[in-house]
Amino acid sequence: MTTTRARARARGEGAGEPPGLRVGPPQRARKPQLPQMATALLLMGLCALLAVVFYSRATASSPAVVLAVDMARGERLAPELLRVVQVSADEALPLTPPGEAAGLYGRRAVADLAAGTPLSPALLVSAAPLAAGESVVGLALAPGEYPSPLLTPGDYVSVVRAGRDEAPYSAPDTAAEIPGERPPTPALVLVGSAEVFDIEPLGAQGSLFISLRVAVGDAPIVAAAAAADSVRLVQVPAPGDGGR
Repeated sequence: MTTTRARARARGEGAGEPPGLRVGPPQRARKPQLPQMATALLLMGLCALLAVVFYSRATASSPAVVLAVDMARGERLAPELLRVVQVSADEALPLTPPGEAAGLYGRRAVADLAAGTPLSPALLVSAAPLAAGESVVGLALAPGEYPSPLLTPGDYVSVVRAGRDEAPYSAPDTAAEIPGERPPTPALVLVGSAEVFDIEPLGAQGSLFISLRVAVGDAPIVAAAAAADSVRLVQVPAPGDGGR
């Protein structure tokens, strides 16, 4: 017994410890898990940022042009028929920004449109369909041969003969010819009032191809004058405007 205890003391076992109690190696203090906490905070911040972005996109609005009043089929679009509103952004909804509305002025509605309808090019056409007894004649005109670069479909013009000499394309004059005197000067105005049906640019020099809606009987006269390069257009009030 004494020999066993002596051997234990020699190995350093049991020195200074109560009987039956074994002292193990000291335990290390548990450190906080900083990387995991940082990752969790980062994910929470990212989720909050995404929520803000999606909410902002859902509630974003932009200015758009809508009809201020009802518009009948065939009626010409004018600035006083429109108003600007703020609408939620929606890619499925065709919208026209205020800066693009001017390019649609003068076009006609393809159907009856209610007030508040968003303005869209698909709802408008350049001109109304031809009626019985009407024709469309095209004129290729250079700058100076048409009244203004602001001319738009729906405006009205007079078709004037540019040359002073009598030509077969001139409109007939009803004045009686007096024997021994010079024949009367052919009429200068070939068509008193014609609606501009459509306008297309020709090249980059300001030339335009202008189509006019005229009576069937006037179409050959205007076409012949245009072929002889002897046509000028003069803008006139629309019928019923009272000269304004």
